[in-house]
Amino acid sequence: MVRAQFTKRLLGAAAVVALAAGGLISAGSANASEDHSDAGQSAAAVPEHAVTGYWQNFDNGATTQKLSDVPDDYDIIAVAFADATGSPGAVDFKLDPATGYSDEQQFKDDIKAKQA
Repeated sequence: MVRAQFTKRLLGAAAVVALAAGGLISAGSANASEDHSDAGQSAAAVPEHAVTGYWQNFDNGATTQKLSDVPDDYDIIAVAFADATGSPGAVDFKLDPATGYSDEQQFKDDIKAKQA
């Protein structure tokens, strides 16, 4: 059972990493179908020598942390991992309560703070 969950998370992670390819993604699928092209955001320049890492959305025994706890030395933080849904090829992202976030807005606020 643990191996199956790991495999699902790994597949979900691959999809998320492919989608995130150059930066930090935000949570929330409620507004996913809205067009945000006029939001005024652009891709950040990646330094020649970037420090990158994954922020995991689950407790696997490693220390869990909020994005605000990630050292500022990281240039790219890949938010991972999505969960498989009942639809083939589809993934969803829901915050695991073990990460310490009380709600999705707190998570989004931490993303904006890291992007600043």
